[in-house]
Amino acid sequence: MRKLTALAVAFALLAAPALAKNYAVPEKNPAATISIPDSWETDEIEFGYGAFSPGKDVYFSIETADAGSVERMKKANLDWMASNNIKLNGEPKTTEKSFNGIKGSVLSFDAKDDNGPTNVQFAILPISNKRLIFLTMWASDEEYKKHEAAFDRIIASLKPIE
Repeated sequence: MRKLTALAVAFALLAAPALAKNYAVPEKNPAATISIPDSWETDEIEFGYGAFSPGKDVYFSIETADAGSVERMKKANLDWMASNNIKLNGEPKTTEKSFNGIKGSVLSFDAKDDNGPTNVQFAILPISNKRLIFLTMWASDEEYKKHEAAFDRIIASLKPIE
């Protein structure tokens, strides 16, 4: 009976989703929570957290700020793109999208980095009259597809607090 129980536990662990850590963004007076897989390398950044997928194929960040800081946050992200040698090909395409029921604007940049064509997206999600969530994603089409399931789980875990 113990062997059967141990076997059942082992199968349950194999079937369970990858372990992940929950983040409150920002830590003090959080506006949102999100779960990022433990296998992703995370770092605290100025307005929240950034994360690289295993192999550093995909970069994702979540930041929060008051509505008056959007332009400063966009500039910080554009500066980050320049420091990573990401060159933009024209103006971004803007679309409206819902992230777990939070409607926002997505700016999609056609770009090129040291490895060739790449995509950068900024999502601006107002969660109250005063605060917003700013998401950034950077990956080539191939790299994104490789980590799409994990990225979808990250986005599905996004929960505003306000």
